[in-house]
Amino acid sequence: MQVDKSSEFMKLCMFGDNFANKLESIPLSSDPVARRIDDIAEDVEHQLLGKLRDKLFSIQLDEATNSHKDAHLIEYVRFCDGISVVEELLFWKPIELKAT
Repeated sequence: MQVDKSSEFMKLCMFGDNFANKLESIPLSSDPVARRIDDIAEDVEHQLLGKLRDKLFSIQLDEATNSHKDAHLIEYVRFCDGISVVEELLFWKPIELKAT
């Protein structure tokens, strides 16, 4: 993203060199945010699969529709973690057909 010279001058005058340089180092695209969200999702998935590796579990499949009549397949998994029963969302995928 191109920043005009007047805004760079205002940052420099109002906040000084140090702060202006810190502002310049902040990425202006959403790519780093999207990458971070993907990293967090992958970590959560690995943690859940690690918990399921040596445990008995049950799976529940469900279909849901949104207000646009788009259908989705949802899979939940239930397992015992210590003394409590845990239910987690395993996956959510769109179904190509429209619901009626």
